[in-house]
Amino acid sequence: MHFQKLMDNFLLHYLNHFDKHCFNVKLHNEVYTIGQGEPEFTVVVHKDVPKKALLESTQLALGEAYMRGDIEIEGDLFHMLCTFLEQADRFSLDRKGLRSTSS
Repeated sequence: MHFQKLMDNFLLHYLNHFDKHCFNVKLHNEVYTIGQGEPEFTVVVHKDVPKKALLESTQLALGEAYMRGDIEIEGDLFHMLCTFLEQADRFSLDRKGLRSTSS
């Protein structure tokens, strides 16, 4: 149970980077608000999104999770996509910095 809460906290912390527009996240029967103001849509998480995949390619991980039915969107899907994609530059990952430099 504690591990699940840790994973939920990671996802919520990660999604807080998308705070330019307010939205809700439904996760394990709890509703969390990201950003300030009136929520514009809701991301419903049915199954955890792999954290490694989120870090490697946020857009791909969320897109694949949506296609698998692991997440769904309540509200305007196009608006949600525009909201996330306009903030995509915040999530570029320096893969070179993550590689070990063993000789």
